[in-house]
Amino acid sequence: MARQLAPPFVKFLGTGGARFVMTRQLRSTGGFWVGYRETFLHVDPGPGALVRCRTSRPPLKPEKLTAVVLSHRHIDHCNDVSVMVEAMTLAGTQRRGAVFCPEDCLTPHSVLFPHVLEFLPTPPVVLRPGQRYEVGDIVLSIPLQHRHPVETYGFIFEIGDVRLAYIADTAFFEDLIPAYRGCDVVILNVTLAQPKSEVQHLSLPEAFELMVNLNARSTLLTHFGMEVLRSKPWTIAQEWTQKTGRTVIAAEDGRYFELRALLGK
Repeated sequence: MARQLAPPFVKFLGTGGARFVMTRQLRSTGGFWVGYRETFLHVDPGPGALVRCRTSRPPLKPEKLTAVVLSHRHIDHCNDVSVMVEAMTLAGTQRRGAVFCPEDCLTPHSVLFPHVLEFLPTPPVVLRPGQRYEVGDIVLSIPLQHRHPVETYGFIFEIGDVRLAYIADTAFFEDLIPAYRGCDVVILNVTLAQPKSEVQHLSLPEAFELMVNLNARSTLLTHFGMEVLRSKPWTIAQEWTQKTGRTVIAAEDGRYFELRALLGK
């Protein structure tokens, strides 16, 4: 019997961000999966990632992962990376899979336990701006470095005929617009209700400006901080959809999106 190949999809294992939402688990912080055919990437596996995989309906199987991808070393994005590598390699009994991460996830202090590096067939791939990486059936591109307290990157995933952007944690700056323009779907981390000059995260007004200028067909909001949750992001997404005529959705824990269906393909 032929294997069933996955359509291009994204599934959110967590939509919470920042310290208080994470530590109180007001939203989960397990990151998200991107999949296509037989390629599966777990992006930013924060606290609870493995549990969220196993309790997902239908379950996500870490032993089927192709790679784990980190945008940066902050704990709400990388806490479960070692356990996901353990699960991906069947506790080291199979040397398989890969890890992609910024250099400062590895030095001077690695976010991965040293023993799990021995389970991988090759050392972690260090991400560089402007580079493209073929990961199974998915191409991963790094447009530019974000403005965040640690080395941070967003990603563009070329998944069949769909271009999916992930704009990870960052302060707003104009170069984000040309870097991510031209994508069909944008995942946008929105942590603040209002801009704070001392906090390098996107706020709701900045996210709206970015969304309008990128002009993607669909935008998925996630990584909500406490203030954004209090502002009811699901209501804000509806308002933005009405204002712009573009699809804007506030992601929820466990939500699955088949990307071609989302785009009406």
